[in-house]
Amino acid sequence: MPTIDDVSRLANVSRATVSRVLTGTRGVREESREAVLRAVEELNYRPSFAAQNLASQTSSHVGLVISAQDESHGARLLPLLSQALKVLNKSLLVQYVSDPVEQAAVIDDLQRQCVAVVVLGAVAADAPRNVIAFDRFGVAGSNSQGYDFAFATESACRYVIGKGHRNIALLVDSDSDDASRQMLEGYRNVLQNYSIPFNRQLVLTANDDVEQALLTLINSFSKYSVIIVKRDRYAAEAMRLLREFTIAVPQEVSLLSLEDSRSPRCSTAADLHLLATGGAAG
Repeated sequence: MPTIDDVSRLANVSRATVSRVLTGTRGVREESREAVLRAVEELNYRPSFAAQNLASQTSSHVGLVISAQDESHGARLLPLLSQALKVLNKSLLVQYVSDPVEQAAVIDDLQRQCVAVVVLGAVAADAPRNVIAFDRFGVAGSNSQGYDFAFATESACRYVIGKGHRNIALLVDSDSDDASRQMLEGYRNVLQNYSIPFNRQLVLTANDDVEQALLTLINSFSKYSVIIVKRDRYAAEAMRLLREFTIAVPQEVSLLSLEDSRSPRCSTAADLHLLATGGAAG
């Protein structure tokens, strides 16, 4: 990605001259201005207005990028973020995206309008420092905040084991995302600590089809008495399907969601949102 230094070298002018041309400041010779504009076009340079705004405090906006699949999660965060930003005299610009390509374009656009961009999801490891990933485990060196799903899953498992459950099913998003890997790590750790055998058939992968993942479990011969899920909507879907199969909730199978939790320690989802819980069925 070209920088202002690249533009100044190609145009054979100082950084200050490049900055004055790009901001429309008067006092720049016409030949210098034309040289800068030619260099900008040749290099396809896009100035970081976010950095300029941050330095001058001219922008009053913070961007928020939300996946359309996480709309409900984002809706719960919006009031909290908005309230916190009011204290800083900032306001939110919210954009919903449907895929990584659209997300990248939206982030790029918001960066030129906002002092910072918060993304509910993953961002590139080389993303600018004012692009903050939330609700994920960060790549080393990236700027990320969010829930500690390993700790949350461990807490959930310990809780249901304390209620007498031993056959615990776990529903994760996929085999590849960071949060799912951390959930599986926490799940395995607790099973090992309690000397409970690991049953791969009790680990469900949604892969954008929660219903099919749950049906695979329901139609299997696996014994389970509780299902731990990442999101409330997964738990709601599980409750619907279980009732369709005349499986009583929570008398026969309990459901526990990690979402909507308040954290007892920084950046964790350890307080568990219990949609339905009962005694152990086995």
